[in-house]
Amino acid sequence: AQVELLTGLFHLARGEYDKAIQACSLCLAADPDQVHALVNRGIAGRCLGGTGMREAEEDLTAALERAPADRSVAAPALLNRALVRMSLGKTLSAIADFTRLVDLPELEPHERVPALLFRALCHMERGNFEAAITDNTEVLHLDPKNLQALLNRGVCFVQRYQFDKGLADLSTAAAFEPNDPRLLCKLYVFRAL
Repeated sequence: AQVELLTGLFHLARGEYDKAIQACSLCLAADPDQVHALVNRGIAGRCLGGTGMREAEEDLTAALERAPADRSVAAPALLNRALVRMSLGKTLSAIADFTRLVDLPELEPHERVPALLFRALCHMERGNFEAAITDNTEVLHLDPKNLQALLNRGVCFVQRYQFDKGLADLSTAAAFEPNDPRLLCKLYVFRAL
């Protein structure tokens, strides 16, 4: 089973998601308790998209149920299940998974950044701009030059009619990345408000 697990991981790293799923399935046939094979098969299914998303969600859920306290399982399973759920339009479930991930006690501060950014996007999608501002602000405490957090928070401020704050975030982002067309376009529009 270990050979199939490593083969699946190799294919996953190479972007050969169908082969990764096959190898992980072989691993699970030999050792049904191999939770890392469930996680890797779930990640491969998420990367494939389409009909594989529901199976990916099932695999990642099964891995979390079998090893909820194992960080090497919980962190990638929560992140990927949340991304699957975002793709399936299950934003409340995705927010819950991102929150569980952010709250993992062993998580390093820099490991929290992707979960906070994605959770902020879910909040933005639901129109909860205050929560999105909070998550993006937390990202900026961890990574003060994070362009995505500055851009997203700036948009949220504008949605909340706090134009000066929105413009300040976009101006800061543009200073870090002066040739980014996303920032320049939004900055141009926001200056006109």
